[in-house]
Amino acid sequence: MKLNLPDLTKPDTLKGRTDGELFAIIGAGQDPMPPQAGRMTDDRRWNLVNYLRALAGNVPAKSTGKEPEENIILIQH
Repeated sequence: MKLNLPDLTKPDTLKGRTDGELFAIIGAGQDPMPPQAGRMTDDRRWNLVNYLRALAGNVPAKSTGKEPEENIILIQH
């Protein structure tokens, strides 16, 4: 199988996509990637969006302190 996939670690690849678009693409899938909405919780999909942004050099916003504890993810540098 020959695939020409975008490099999601490069900022230019993600700059034209909003976090919501990435969340929707992960959930609905895009050929050849199958949809993940039924396999992955919303929290995990949002965590994946944050991870992709971090790979591209963006750090997710810090906690406001209003999030439930089980949803807080600490990123150490």
